[in-house]
Amino acid sequence: MTEVQVGRFELFRRLERCIRLAITGCFLPRAAFLALVFMLAPPSMARADIPDFMWEPVEDVDDSVESVSSSSGISVVFSDGLWHIVYEKLGDIVHVERADTGWRTPEPLTSDPWPSRNPHVAAGSGFLHVVWEDDRLGHTEVWTRRRDTNGWSAEECLSCDLIPSRGPVIAGNEQGTFVAWQDDSIPHRHVRGRLFETTWGPLVMVSTNSADAFEPTVSAVEYSGIFVAWTDARDGPNEIYLRDLNQWDEQWGPERRITTLGGCGRPSIHAELCCGDLVAPTWLVAFERNVGVIETFIVDQFSDPRSLSAVDGVPSTRPNVGGFAHYFLWSFGGPSPRYFVTWTDRNGPLPAVHPLELVSMGQETLSFAGLSTSVVGATEGNPLAAVLGAWIESRGGIPTLVTRAGRLPGVTAVDGPTSAGELELAVNPNPCRTSTVVQGRVPQRTDVALRILDIAGRSVREWASRPMEPGSWSIPWDARDAAGKVVPPGLYFAAARIGSARLVRPFVVMR
Repeated sequence: MTEVQVGRFELFRRLERCIRLAITGCFLPRAAFLALVFMLAPPSMARADIPDFMWEPVEDVDDSVESVSSSSGISVVFSDGLWHIVYEKLGDIVHVERADTGWRTPEPLTSDPWPSRNPHVAAGSGFLHVVWEDDRLGHTEVWTRRRDTNGWSAEECLSCDLIPSRGPVIAGNEQGTFVAWQDDSIPHRHVRGRLFETTWGPLVMVSTNSADAFEPTVSAVEYSGIFVAWTDARDGPNEIYLRDLNQWDEQWGPERRITTLGGCGRPSIHAELCCGDLVAPTWLVAFERNVGVIETFIVDQFSDPRSLSAVDGVPSTRPNVGGFAHYFLWSFGGPSPRYFVTWTDRNGPLPAVHPLELVSMGQETLSFAGLSTSVVGATEGNPLAAVLGAWIESRGGIPTLVTRAGRLPGVTAVDGPTSAGELELAVNPNPCRTSTVVQGRVPQRTDVALRILDIAGRSVREWASRPMEPGSWSIPWDARDAAGKVVPPGLYFAAARIGSARLVRPFVVMR
């Protein structure tokens, strides 16, 4: 981690410990503290009346891609103001990103004679990471490359030993990036992984039971931890298990069974910060269950597993869950997570791809020619960015990668300053101590209103809407609230309404 990242992380570590001490009067263990948080602020209270998402037209990205693999064959992430997709094409792993002008030219990340499969992409530790599997060593192993401002690193093997490794998944935040995969040990399979902070760390045994553990899925929560779920056979019929890495104390929690149904598999997890004034991580897992026909189920820590797809004789397979946290739209406290789940209905020769948005329970068919699907929300700290549905569908028998973006009506969000001539929003310096400046750029005369919000979404300081001339603008802030009091250290957000758009930038106040 950089010095700035270490400073932010240590700040939040101390803040959490102070909150735990102030509330409980003692250093209550973190797991017990989180349970108390959720009893005090149940997530049902935090769900908001959020406007329906607006779905953009479908965009073609690339044709001649390969179709379905065990990991859907495609993976999506939002990072540095751009959408990134990795996918399989003609035996290689390909990366493509979307700028404001559209999808750029795809770039291959592998070019060897060995088929590469099951790519997955994540942003974390200051890099864009891609992992995949191939069998160049005579059996399947997990490989990776990462990109920063200097370009892509060389290929690096993460699992290389005599044990076949497959199905890598990856997730990250500012503190670290974790990759998990399935090791096909004899006589049992296991879930293992490695953590990246500034370099890749040692091998981690995620599943420690002697029974089969396979099909891992992973998600990361900013300033909190890494969550890994997988299919596990230790209780007989396959169930879904979960384990988390607490990045505050760098300890792995216990392995927990989160289903008791039997016949479960292919989990997909997404975790976010939630809910109320005391913010803590929460998660949702989508998975398959065989009830005579395969259907899509979900489970979280607050409720029992339940079916999303109707038990109608049509197999509903390959679930995928993504989402983000609203810091600004909630009824009681915040942030308010919003999850999106997709699955593929295999009904006839051309299966349909369905997304399900859990807050409004609205359902929409993305495609009646879908072959595989993935969906993802914004990275933590950019809570109003759009979601992107990406899938492979048949176009006259040709597998074609297509996307469809969804967004809140009238909302534009950026993860970093955009190019000159467009809307911009930045906070400098970040982190700050006694003052900072919110800066922006508008291409034409536009009304600009600004608010500083704390991590719970409460307004700390407001500036009324005022007309700004074309070009750069700036508004200084002295790190004081509306009453003139110095604000405590922590995570804050600069939220600017520029015309009909709303731009958001996170920043940190340190003391």
